[in-house]
Amino acid sequence: MSEWISVKDLAAFENCSFYSIEKAFQRGRYTKKRQVDGRGRGGKVWQIHINDPAISAEALRKIRQENGIDNRLTTKPSLPVPAGITGQEPHPTPAPTSPRLANLASQSTPCISEKAKRIALARMDLLRIWQEYRNRGHVKATAADQDFENAYNNKIIFKEIYEILGTVSIKTLYRWQSDLDGTSDWSRLVPQHFNRNNGISRLSENESKVFM
Repeated sequence: MSEWISVKDLAAFENCSFYSIEKAFQRGRYTKKRQVDGRGRGGKVWQIHINDPAISAEALRKIRQENGIDNRLTTKPSLPVPAGITGQEPHPTPAPTSPRLANLASQSTPCISEKAKRIALARMDLLRIWQEYRNRGHVKATAADQDFENAYNNKIIFKEIYEILGTVSIKTLYRWQSDLDGTSDWSRLVPQHFNRNNGISRLSENESKVFM
């Protein structure tokens, strides 16, 4: 199989318009690229290497599947676990088990920028770390929440995550937990540019600097 793919073909695998992929390409999102002859169409055309980090895991799975390549690695890991919580590495998102989740997984996913993924995965990791902290045998969950919130927002713990998300309240953690709805689907935590109903930005000031 060729390790290079055209912008047009990548748009099909990403389930995006050619224009959106071309725009991202022009902005330098894809770094592993080359220019080749247009194969009789005149001029030059751009191609992107299939191992470019900007290609989504879902698109890479489709590319490998179409070419008969083993798909044992189709998901990207979340952020490393900060020291002091657990020696385990974050687990990749498990395959859905219920019919509803299986149906959702089979649908084409929208384009998600790498910066948006980074924010979503950081949120996922912070949720998991928060739950681990609460399960350490604290007498009151509310006291554990307050301790965790103070330590995190004062950069005493998990500075790497703080650099991505900025200040996070316990109320926000509960909202993210609700958004997950018992799943391990990190894409549910991808921040939206604007609220669909009133156009108000849902990003925090810190997230806006990273995401915009």
